[in-house]
Amino acid sequence: QTKFASKNWKDRSDCLVAVASKIRNGFKGCKEEEIMRYVLEGVDDSNVNVQEKGIEAATYFIDHASEHSIKEISPQLTARLVYKGLVQPKCRGKAQKVLLQ
Repeated sequence: QTKFASKNWKDRSDCLVAVASKIRNGFKGCKEEEIMRYVLEGVDDSNVNVQEKGIEAATYFIDHASEHSIKEISPQLTARLVYKGLVQPKCRGKAQKVLLQ
């Protein structure tokens, strides 16, 4: 939590790498609802490198989360991907991939 709240983009990026790892490992030690917040904030981050890690985490979340969690996150995630992800050339391809999943 403290790393994700950091003003340093590298700390936030590292946190999202850890979040993606937790998702790939079946959310061990945490709840999907807790992870959702980090995924959404990562996609919405002002730094393109952090945003890219957030989009990667979103891809894993969609692949591994329960149907209930996916339904819960979809409206906010879609809005953030369109608003932020499609604007950044570096993130555009990954954002499109998540939106088409």
